[in-house]
Amino acid sequence: MLFRSGIYIIATGLHYNSQAFREAGIPKPGSWEDLWNPRLKGKVALYSFDVAYSQDLLVLLTKLAGGTEKDVRPGLERIKSLKSSGNLVSFASSPAELDNMLVQGQAWITVNGSPRAFILKEKGAPIDFAFPKEGAGFFTNYFEVIKGAPNPRGAQMLVNFLSSPEMQLIIAKGVVAAPVNRKVTVPEALRAMIPYGDEQIGKLIRIDRNEMNRQLDSWAEMWRREVEARRS
Repeated sequence: MLFRSGIYIIATGLHYNSQAFREAGIPKPGSWEDLWNPRLKGKVALYSFDVAYSQDLLVLLTKLAGGTEKDVRPGLERIKSLKSSGNLVSFASSPAELDNMLVQGQAWITVNGSPRAFILKEKGAPIDFAFPKEGAGFFTNYFEVIKGAPNPRGAQMLVNFLSSPEMQLIIAKGVVAAPVNRKVTVPEALRAMIPYGDEQIGKLIRIDRNEMNRQLDSWAEMWRREVEARRS
C-alpha cells in the first residue's frame, strides 16, 4: 500500500502570448534570460508572492546563479533587476487574473505552470509555453494519507487507485501533466506538452520544499518590501 504518492509532474517555465511575440518579430522564448529582453519592456507580469510559481521562481533563479534555498538573495536580486529594467511592471494575485492579462495582451510573458498555458492554447487563445533551456522547474502535488486518518486502509486504497495506470492517464490528459506511474502509455499529442520520460524529467530543477517552507515567511517579507515595494 502507498502512503504518499505524487499526483502528476508539471513544469514551471515561460508562459507567453505567441501572437504578440510574432507580430512584434520577437523570437519565441527559450531561456530564463529572455525575461530581460529589452524588447519586452513593460510586458512582463508575475504572480504576487502568495502564488506558488513566484515562490518557485525565486528559488530557480537563485539556483541558476549558483545559490541554494539556504539564501535566496541571488534570485531576489535577479527579480529586482527585472523590475528595474522596466520589463516587469505587473503582479497578478490569481491565476485567472494573470490568464486575462496574457490573453488580452496587457502582458506578453510570465512564469507559470505548463498546464495553464496549454489548456488556454487548446481553447484557442494565442498562448504557448516554453521549457527554458537551463531547466524548467519541477512541480508536483501529492496524495498523502495523514497520520490519524479515520479510515487509513480506505485512504491507502484510494491513493493506490488514483496512482494506477488507468487513473494516471485520465489525470494526465485532464491536467496536461506527466503521469507518475511508469506503466502509463502517454499519447503522442500529449508528449510535446509535458516533461515526458526520465531524460526530460531529469532536466527539471528540483526545490528543497522542506527548506523552502522553513523560510517562506521571511522570503515573502523580502519580496513584498524589495520587489513589490509594499509592507505586509
